[in-house]
Amino acid sequence: MDTQPPDRFVILRFWDNGRSFPASVGDRLFEVFNRSVPRQTDFGRPGLSNVRRVVGRHGGRIRVESEEGRGVTFFVTLPRAGD
Repeated sequence: MDTQPPDRFVILRFWDNGRSFPASVGDRLFEVFNRSVPRQTDFGRPGLSNVRRVVGRHGGRIRVESEEGRGVTFFVTLPRAGD
C-alpha cells in the first residue's frame, strides 16, 4: 500500500501480484453476487460491494486495474479531513 496526496484528496493504492482478472469485468467486480467474474477467483464477492458503498459514503471513489499475470491494484480516493 502507498499513498499519493494530490490537492484535496488522498489516494490509497493496494496491490498484490497474485491472480488477475480480465479487464472486461473490472467494473463488475463491485456488484453484489456478480456471476460474470470467474468462480476460481476471490473477486466479485459481497465484500467489494460493501467497500465501494463505504468509500462512496465518505465522498470517495474506488477503481481497480488488472494486468494478466501481474496481479491487481485497487485505488481508493478519499477527500482529506477538513476539506
